[in-house]
This record gives sequence, C-alpha cells and structure tokens, in this order.
Amino acid sequence: MDDERRQVQPDWSLIDEVSIPLLDSGVGAFEVLQSCLPSVVLCKASANHKEWTQERLLKMFRIAQLQIQHVLKSQHELSKTVSSLEETRTHLLRENKQLRQILKNSPDLSSEYFKCEHCGKLFISITFLREHIERRHPKHLDPKAEVTLPLTAQVDSSVATSVWVSHC
Repeated sequence: MDDERRQVQPDWSLIDEVSIPLLDSGVGAFEVLQSCLPSVVLCKASANHKEWTQERLLKMFRIAQLQIQHVLKSQHELSKTVSSLEETRTHLLRENKQLRQILKNSPDLSSEYFKCEHCGKLFISITFLREHIERRHPKHLDPKAEVTLPLTAQVDSSVATSVWVSHC
C-alpha cells in the first residue's frame, strides 16, 4: 500500500481540544491518546498548509511523546506479567514432575491408576485415559472398542489400555 493512501488529515478540532496539562496529570489520558492516535501517527506534516502552526506541531509532538510513554509503560507491565507467569509455570512443572515420580514409584497405588502405553502418563480414570489417547495418540485408538467397566472400577493399566488401544 503506498504512503499517500495511508495518510490522513489530522483531526484539528480534536487536537485543539486536547489539554496537555490534563494529559500530563493523567486525567482521561488513555481515551484521549487513543482518539488522537490516527491524527498523530498517520498524518504527514506539511509547511504548505496554514493549519500546521507551530503551536499545533508542538502539541502533536507532546501527544506523540505521551503515546510512546504509554506504550512503554504498557510493555513494561506486560513484561512483568509474562515473567511472573513464567515463574509460576516453572514452579508448576517442577511440582508436576515430583508428583508424577511419587505416583510412578508408589507400589500401593499402581493398580488404581491407568497408564498410557504410548507416553507413560498416569490417569485416575479410564475416561481420562481415553480422552488423552483421543487427543494425543489418535492413530492408536481402536474406534470399535467398547468399554463396559463402570467409572469406579479399578483395573490394571495393561487391561485398561488394551480395551482402548488396538495395537501397541
């Protein structure tokens, strides 16, 4: 797209109504900056038009500065949020790994869980195992297999997977 089609004329009535002191103090800043964005970003300054006064140019420059400050502040806040979420994710992955090891190493619980023969994950019910296989290992799913076991039945993992999986 060429530059001429993307350029717009500034909304001078909007620019003239903007109060820089109020923006500097933070009153209604986001809404005003958003409404001024096309006028500031998509226009091309021209010394040939009488609307382009020094006062208006300085005002648009200050609005542009405030817009950039807002973007940088938002970026900083988002970066902090992402860092926090990454820390939470790392903690949960570590905790998940520890819990998996506990489940795998517990001889008392081995018959109460259903193990996926394809990736080794453990599930508390045959229904969860079935859903996992449908999502993660669909090529190993036997569509003709029917299960008649109640959800509360405790079955050895090899029996549970043989009901659902046609081949290993």
